[in-house]
This record gives sequence, structure tokens and C-alpha cells, in this order.
Amino acid sequence: MLSPTFIELGAKKVVGCAIYTSGTQTDFPNIWDVFIKRLKDIPNVLNPTVNYAVEFYGQEFMNESKWFYMPCVEVSSFDEIPMIMVAKSIPAARYAVFKHVGIVSGIPDLYSRIYKEWLPSSGFELAFDFDMELYDERFTEMDDPESIMEIYIPIRDKAV
Repeated sequence: MLSPTFIELGAKKVVGCAIYTSGTQTDFPNIWDVFIKRLKDIPNVLNPTVNYAVEFYGQEFMNESKWFYMPCVEVSSFDEIPMIMVAKSIPAARYAVFKHVGIVSGIPDLYSRIYKEWLPSSGFELAFDFDMELYDERFTEMDDPESIMEIYIPIRDKAV
């Protein structure tokens, strides 16, 4: 049984690299490589030890089974965004937070369980068409069984 914690977060400004993907195994490492190499070029970073990956699931993309995936960092302003980067405003929201401990190949299974099992029976619905992954100092490497990352699902009470 999944047991998330719940947190309220204010709006965030993030800057990073984005791809339009169907989730192929090479897409994620490739875009992270580009992002990490260009991370030093991003001005106004609030916390250089915390990276995010934001996944945008607009309804218009659901029929294609594709989404935008964006490794990014939080910034204080959108001044001087590097040329190959994109900027997004993330709205304030209440989040269900799920912790993943283990190798990254287990993350898709956790997403499946969140969206197919937990969310339908939770009494909540998605507040926005995105979710967010947090990678901080607890995330050590892709193949470390002790590595920790978190998945943030923006929620609101289910409409009656």
C-alpha cells in the first residue's frame, strides 16, 4: 500500500532542458546529460544541490502517449535564460509525495502504482497536468539500491 506524505508548496520558477518523449530508455539519460553539462550556465539558481524533473501531461498529448520531460533547477528569476534552456512557472499546490528508494529502473513501476492504484482510490484528483521529481543529496546514482528520490503529484479534493 502506498503511503504518501502531503505538503503545500508555493509557486516555483524553474529553468532546464525539455524533451517531448514517449518514455524511451535513452531519452532520459540523454536529456539529463545535456542538462548537467549546461547547469553551470543557469543564473539565479536557488539551491544547486536540488534538481527537479517536471513532466507535463497536457490532455492534448494523452492520445499520443507522449509528454514533456524537463530536468531543471529552481531559480529566483527568469533573467538571462541560456539559449538551449526553457523556463516554466510551476503553480502553488498541495502535493502527495512518494519516496522511491532504489535504482531508477524502478521509478516507472512506482508511477504506475500511483496513477493506477493510489490516485483512483485516494479521494483526490490531479490539480494540474504535471508531476515533479525531486533529486537532492540523497540521490547518489542511477544504479544505487540505496538512492532516494521523491515524486510530487499535485492534488486537490475530488470533485463530487
